[in-house]
Amino acid sequence: MFTYSQDETAINYAAGSAYGQVPVNLPLTPRTVHSNDILTSAYSIIRNNCEEACSVKLLSELSDDDKAEYRQNSKISQIKFKLRNDETQTQFDSCLRRCFGKIKIT
Repeated sequence: MFTYSQDETAINYAAGSAYGQVPVNLPLTPRTVHSNDILTSAYSIIRNNCEEACSVKLLSELSDDDKAEYRQNSKISQIKFKLRNDETQTQFDSCLRRCFGKIKIT
């Protein structure tokens, strides 16, 4: 609880209170929300397919625990937070990034 004015009136910021409610007029239209949901699901499908293909290509000779660790590390974007920082992890991350790169046909 926080106070709002000089008279120490408590304001409840909980989800059901007047201050914690979602506004009625959201800035996004239902069509925008729907298109954002489609884009998010398309990204998830492409990422899962690329992760599967890259793991078959690069992680085929590793144990299941190592594969799971490399896959989990690929979801962390900052290198200093990764549990493994070796050549295999770098190649796996590069393989995933190539799935989302632009292909230029010359």
